[in-house]
Amino acid sequence: MPPSPDFLLTEAQLRAKRGVKWSHYGADVIPAWIADMDFAVAPEIRSALESIISSDDYGYPPHNLNTRVHRAFSHWMTTRHGWTPDPARIITATNMMQLMHAMVLMFSEPGDGVVVQTPIYPGFLTVVAQNRRRLDENPLRTGIVYFE
Repeated sequence: MPPSPDFLLTEAQLRAKRGVKWSHYGADVIPAWIADMDFAVAPEIRSALESIISSDDYGYPPHNLNTRVHRAFSHWMTTRHGWTPDPARIITATNMMQLMHAMVLMFSEPGDGVVVQTPIYPGFLTVVAQNRRRLDENPLRTGIVYFE
């Protein structure tokens, strides 16, 4: 499914961003070296954030927030992909690198090989060594337009 036109940003909007991706090089370079979120935020997310900000409600979230998030994610996966994960088995993570460490520790033992497809974000490669596992690269082949 193609992205909604409401989420697409023009090149001018992207180049006006303050982040390092769009401010580091000149206008003659299209920066593809950082996986920034180069699209507009969904109206529902913007509305929820604006509601929190306007009410000055910065306290800890309710205890059932994860339950609601997990149900919403399960519903989205069902609607979008025809797969219904059990919300009780979904784990919420706020930091991808911590999650990568947890997965390596959970599913392997020191000395085990961990298969990683490259090219990939370099931080993911360091997770393997930091947890005393062996890196087994599975490099993608360069195709005409994209990796295969």
